[in-house]
Amino acid sequence: MPPLIASLILMLAFAAGAAPAQEDYDSGRATYLAGNHAAALAILEPLARSGHAGARNILADAYDEGNGVEKDHQRALELYQAAAAQGFARASYNLGVLLSEGRPGIPADIAQAIVHYEEAMARDYPAAFNNRGVLHAMGQGGPVDPQAAVAMYRRAHELGDLNGTDNLADMLRRGEGIEQDVQAALALWQGGAERGHAPSVLNLGAMYANGIGVAEDPAAAYALYLLAAQGGVLQAGRNLFAIHADLESPHHDGETALAWCLWALDRAPEAQQGEIEQECKATQATLSPESAERARMRARRLTR
Repeated sequence: MPPLIASLILMLAFAAGAAPAQEDYDSGRATYLAGNHAAALAILEPLARSGHAGARNILADAYDEGNGVEKDHQRALELYQAAAAQGFARASYNLGVLLSEGRPGIPADIAQAIVHYEEAMARDYPAAFNNRGVLHAMGQGGPVDPQAAVAMYRRAHELGDLNGTDNLADMLRRGEGIEQDVQAALALWQGGAERGHAPSVLNLGAMYANGIGVAEDPAAAYALYLLAAQGGVLQAGRNLFAIHADLESPHHDGETALAWCLWALDRAPEAQQGEIEQECKATQATLSPESAERARMRARRLTR
């Protein structure tokens, strides 16, 4: 058989085999994102074993989060590394996140996190630019560099990453690393809010609450904080707690304040739990046992 014909046959055979694999991956990914982790992994694990980078990346997330499998951060690290080595940009990004945060048994390694963020950035992965900007802003892996952070956030925004949009707006509002432009910040947050980005909704609410760039409008701020809380933003719930706990607020209601405080406590990272718990205890002390119990029941229903 002529070499060219043989090559074409192999290429066609590969293509015929690749399509079902991609279909299986797409199905497994959709199932995983829908929260049906066990069913998704039944589809994705064989693909991961066969070397499918996308399947390896999702399987790594499952081990990292304990979704459908027992948590195994070392296994997650290895799977992310394998997928990243195949040029899968999202895996490079996820590897950067894991190494920037660290895990039990895996110490944080900012220098290596930057290497992997930059691998993802080389493939224009939007979120990697945002996270690299955060490291510049915080002075992790080098000196604090607001100008570099702004450049990273701007690129993330241009590529459609709404966290990058949110962070760029914050830099514009504060005039850090860039000339202050409150109206530009407001416009960015409005755009992010219109696209359903909950942190942007929160920040837009803060602009109305404080009359920054817009007329002060507590009612609009309250409505926006509610929307942000529905999106799971912890600070939105804390803001609602503060509004209801304020004796001078027209929204003052100790029972509702306690409900939002408990909602926030349930979602807070360990570093913030002590402070929020004290706020909840102080608020509960002002209520009758019956009112406190109603607040606990309301907290379970909030934003659901």
